[in-house]
Amino acid sequence: MINPSLQRLVTAGRDNRLRVWQLSDLTHAGMLEGADSGLDQVAIAPDTQVAYSIYGDTVVASDLQALSRMSSVSFDHQLTVIAVADDGRRLAVGDESGMVHFLSID
Repeated sequence: MINPSLQRLVTAGRDNRLRVWQLSDLTHAGMLEGADSGLDQVAIAPDTQVAYSIYGDTVVASDLQALSRMSSVSFDHQLTVIAVADDGRRLAVGDESGMVHFLSID
């Protein structure tokens, strides 16, 4: 996922880490540690500095500028999909039971 405002690329690895790359010079800017289970997806909204990642039944919010974990929330079922609104503050996640959960990050 590319963050246009920070000029950063975020990649997800099976080692449960998000890797952040600086697009201006194609250098590795840092890593964000994940959870104990496998990293499934990552999503970011344009013009924000927050990346949202799914680890099993948990959504993790990470700050792309500070390269730090901000918060997380867990659900009763494995999460299968994530979508982030343009403002980067609202998101929807779907789980394996077919439920859609709407979240607002303050």
